[in-house]
Amino acid sequence: MQPISIVYEEPHFLVVNKPAALFSQAPLGIDSLQSRLASQLKHRDRHPGEPFVGLPHRLDRGTSGIMLIARNQRALKRFGEQFQSRKVIKQYLAVVEANVARRSAVGNPDAEFSAANLARRSAFGNPNVEDPAHEFSTTTEQRWEDYLRKIPDQPRAEVVTQDTAGAKLAVASVQTLQIASGQCLLRVKLETGRMHQIRIQAASRGLPVVGDASYGASLPWKTMDEITYAEPNAHPPVALHAWSLEFRHPQTAKALRFTAPVPTNWQQLPDEMLACFPLQSIEIEEL
Repeated sequence: MQPISIVYEEPHFLVVNKPAALFSQAPLGIDSLQSRLASQLKHRDRHPGEPFVGLPHRLDRGTSGIMLIARNQRALKRFGEQFQSRKVIKQYLAVVEANVARRSAVGNPDAEFSAANLARRSAFGNPNVEDPAHEFSTTTEQRWEDYLRKIPDQPRAEVVTQDTAGAKLAVASVQTLQIASGQCLLRVKLETGRMHQIRIQAASRGLPVVGDASYGASLPWKTMDEITYAEPNAHPPVALHAWSLEFRHPQTAKALRFTAPVPTNWQQLPDEMLACFPLQSIEIEEL
């Protein structure tokens, strides 16, 4: 079983690099980052009881990247307050399909995520645009605003109108870093943290995250040997990585920023994209 990579550790919290295909949190008996990390710490520290592993936030099962872990109840409460008040800065890297406007679920009446407003399926108000990625500038930042809701009795979300019951505002700032081989590399800064937010907001603009078949992606996201599909509950990852997390120390209130490398299977990307981010480094910065 793959151990959890600990990026930074101190008495009040840990920062870890979550592997893709793993739940952040799950019921007893199902493998998750929380249970795996608790077992790892207990074995390493020879802890007599169960170590405290508190999650002030979560990542989707198929998403890799930076996660903050509280080591005590007080830290968990203070981190929770920071996330609740949107003081935590979260940045992601996403690879999306760039030539999918005619192949996406725009014309599929069974695709719930596209049902809300077909007139704005692409970022430019044209659901028939052949290649929406060409409209994305690599020098300017776009602001995505949508209302999302969880689909009842399904593990998915959809774009809805503001007056729909259960609708929640979802806001993100997006910049295209590179376009190559029919794919876009995006940097996404989340202002909110809704269920499947990046995945559904990108898909609703005709730009599904590579490997995310749940939201209309047609391209597979190949994996390498860092994921063992013989493991219980293994699940295909998507091309979405929580790259950077900025928050305040729960005791000193100092601003801290952590960034982590993408998984090794991201090396399948074109060289132009690989040049946009480090593959094998971990950065820790005190602001």
